[in-house]
Amino acid sequence: MGQPHPADLGRGLSSRNGFGFDIQRVQQAGSAGGVAENRHTLLAGSDFLASLDRLELPAPNVKSVMLVVPRFGTDLRCGHCQIRPMVDTGSKTTAPYEWTVSGLSRATAPLVSFVDGSASAGGTPRMRRSRVASLINAHIVCPWLHWPRKRTGAD
Repeated sequence: MGQPHPADLGRGLSSRNGFGFDIQRVQQAGSAGGVAENRHTLLAGSDFLASLDRLELPAPNVKSVMLVVPRFGTDLRCGHCQIRPMVDTGSKTTAPYEWTVSGLSRATAPLVSFVDGSASAGGTPRMRRSRVASLINAHIVCPWLHWPRKRTGAD
C-alpha cells in the first residue's frame, strides 16, 4: 500500500457536521440501522480518527494538529457581524449525546443558510477537549447570499 495522495488527506481533516471532530461514533437516535453522523469509513471508529491515522502515514513524527473550526458570521459588514455557532437542522436527535456548542443546544442555535431546501454548509462541530488547539474560520451566512463566504484581511 502506497502513501495517500495529499489531496486525499486534506479532504478528511475538515469537519462538515456537528460531530466531525468526535472520536466516538455518533448516530441519529431512533434511526433504523443507526445512521452515522461522523463515521463514513471502515478504516476507524470515526472519520476523524481515520483522518489522523492517514495523516501519520506520510508524517509519522507529527505530534500535534491544529483544527480549523467553522463558526458563522451574520453580516458582511464587520461592525454588524456576529460570529457564532450554527446548525444545519434544529430538530435532529443524536446518540450517545446531543450537540451543544457555547451553551447553545441544537434547538436554540441559529440555522445556516439553505439553497433549494438543503443546508449550504455543515454545522459547527462540538469540541469536547479543552487542550485542543483550534483556529476559528468564520463563514459569512446572510439571508440574501446563497453560499457561505470567508472574510479575509483585505475585506
